[in-house]
Amino acid sequence: MSIKINMGVSLMCTSIVLSSECVPLSPTENHSAPPDVTGYSSDSPHSHTERHHMSNMGTIARNTQKYGNAERMETGDGVPVSSRVSAKIQQLVNTLKQPRRPPLREFFVDDFDELLEVQQPDPNQPRPEGAEMLPVRGEALGVVTNWPPSLEAALQRWGTISPKAPCLTSLDTAGKPLYVLTYGKLWSRSIKLAYNILHKLGSKLEPMVRPGDRVALVFPNNDPVAFMVAFYGCLLAEVVPVPIEVPLSRKDAGSQQIGFLLGSCGVTVALTSDACHKGLPKSATGEIPQFKGWPKLLWFVTESKHLSKPPRDWFPHIKDANNDTAYIEVNCALFILVDT
Repeated sequence: MSIKINMGVSLMCTSIVLSSECVPLSPTENHSAPPDVTGYSSDSPHSHTERHHMSNMGTIARNTQKYGNAERMETGDGVPVSSRVSAKIQQLVNTLKQPRRPPLREFFVDDFDELLEVQQPDPNQPRPEGAEMLPVRGEALGVVTNWPPSLEAALQRWGTISPKAPCLTSLDTAGKPLYVLTYGKLWSRSIKLAYNILHKLGSKLEPMVRPGDRVALVFPNNDPVAFMVAFYGCLLAEVVPVPIEVPLSRKDAGSQQIGFLLGSCGVTVALTSDACHKGLPKSATGEIPQFKGWPKLLWFVTESKHLSKPPRDWFPHIKDANNDTAYIEVNCALFILVDT
């Protein structure tokens, strides 16, 4: 009886020693039933010891099979980890090791050497044939020496030499000729308007417009004939025309800018056509009101029926081209001075 107990104790000790030398067991395997040291057994001590030894070896074999394929890996900080780490995590670690941006040299590729390379000619391109041609100095072109010295002189020449030649053709909405203005008509109407600008505005002692003054031209875009007559009439009267847009209302959007232009130029007279004058906004008394930001203006209609015929001895002063201002054009709130 005592011998069996000692053998059982020694067997238990042997089992404990073997378990301490093995790889740590799983929780379910650590709670295996202890050996029976109180009962009788016909097995020999060697067979009992071998049975427990094989049982423990089986546990070791199972653990070895579970972790037999384990590989040692390193994280970004060099800490060894088991193969149980997910492959995605390892891929993320490898990605973080790489630089986030490509090197700077990849952004700047110097292709200067390629530009210096001599390009090979295309063998299929056409080749020059025949004798080489040399430039030859030809005859001198005829130079016209009697060109008009100014715009007013050109109008005077063609208005007297070719009075029936067409100067301007106005078209309707269908593209058909609506009115043809000849050089003779333009010359005679411009002279008549120039005389009225200088002598019929104001009094003889205090005329409203003098040579060098600025005069506003208010004409719609669909009336080029009246605009051209007013433009050349101002040039013959030696005043500076300032073409502006027709105001649509008393509080027009660009009214203040145009008013600033007119005030800066010292404009006191506005030339317009009869149709445009009738279409301008009117007050209760039938007069044209003062537009917002505009200076006080005298509106003058340029139709021939409203003008006085000049005396036969009156003739406009035709001057040569110089550096004086010919007209002032408004473009995007900018003043453009054009010399004659």
